[in-house]
Amino acid sequence: MINKIIFFGTPDFAVPCLEAIKDKVVMVVSGPDRIERGKRKYPPTKEKAVELGIPVLQPTNLEDPEFLKNLRDIEADLFVVVAFKLLPTVVWKMPKYGTFNIHASLLPNYRGAAPIEWAMMNGETETGITSFWIDEHVDTGRIILQSSIQIEKDEYLESIYSRLMVLGAMVTKKTVEEIEKHDGNPPCREQKLTGNEKKAPKLNKDMGRIDWSLPAEDIVRKIHGFPGAWTTLGELEVLIVWKARSLGHGVLDLIKPGEYIYVGDRKDVAVQTGSEEMILLEEIQIPGGKRMPAREFFNGHKYILELK
Repeated sequence: MINKIIFFGTPDFAVPCLEAIKDKVVMVVSGPDRIERGKRKYPPTKEKAVELGIPVLQPTNLEDPEFLKNLRDIEADLFVVVAFKLLPTVVWKMPKYGTFNIHASLLPNYRGAAPIEWAMMNGETETGITSFWIDEHVDTGRIILQSSIQIEKDEYLESIYSRLMVLGAMVTKKTVEEIEKHDGNPPCREQKLTGNEKKAPKLNKDMGRIDWSLPAEDIVRKIHGFPGAWTTLGELEVLIVWKARSLGHGVLDLIKPGEYIYVGDRKDVAVQTGSEEMILLEEIQIPGGKRMPAREFFNGHKYILELK
């Protein structure tokens, strides 16, 4: 029987997974609190753990002797990891049955820190959740369970993220049940690594810059998948683009990629790309401001001539 689980996770993605197995979780390990506008803010998993009455540890050093002693003293049957930093070997080898991780991709593709975003930006039509045993390498352990979902046409990052949160909770619960059912040895399969697997490295701001000379399809994928894809407005300011869609036609013979025109009775904003298609900007944001319909912003900024 699995009676004691220690759950490792920090962001909101991990919360449904924690809730799915809450009756067996005796400790939550999360990242540190943050200070926002002078107020202390708990990580989402800590907030949920406090609500559920589950103790929380927030180590700054995962190899700190006192932290390791706290883990050993619990004598947990299983560790479950969802969206947490890399565990040292001394930690993941500690529990009776071992440690499994929940990863938001269909491994072996999209190993790394940003699997959902890269799947979206690469135009995948399918993604999913994988549970696997942690080993000495990153995201390479034996697969316990996988479950897939379709990525719908024109779906945005927030939507697929929310759906994978729900799926992740289901896979977490089912994985614990399988481990318990088979006394720690559920049916598994090795990941067949060829060296050609698609990667999901950590994102940085520069990766989110929109290149308007690219085809419309590539730009829409960037906007759909990158959390805060951005461009510049002439020499004036950064513009974050949250939502956009292809119009299916353009005026490349009249204006350059990155220039825009107003279209339709509502004067929507259409930007020319490097292909024949234009992209309709739907929702934008100035850093520090609120997200808003693109046409409302541009109607108040007619002096801006082009995006770059």
